Amino acid sequence: MDLTTTLFIVLLAGVGIGRLGEMRLSGQLQRVLESQGAQRVREARFGWMVALHNRRPGGAALEVVP
Repeated sequence: MDLTTTLFIVLLAGVGIGRLGEMRLSGQLQRVLESQGAQRVREARFGWMVALHNRRPGGAALEVVP
């Protein structure tokens, strides 16, 4: 793998780590809100949106790795 491909994969990994941090923070904030009486509202298409949104970096990685 050449340098630019390696750096691109490192960038995608950094984005993934950032997303995991966002998800952790979001979970903490949800628990705080639920402890204050808020109720979670389920969105019908949320699961599809998450699945498609998370596949984008994976697809980008597959484009550059031989």
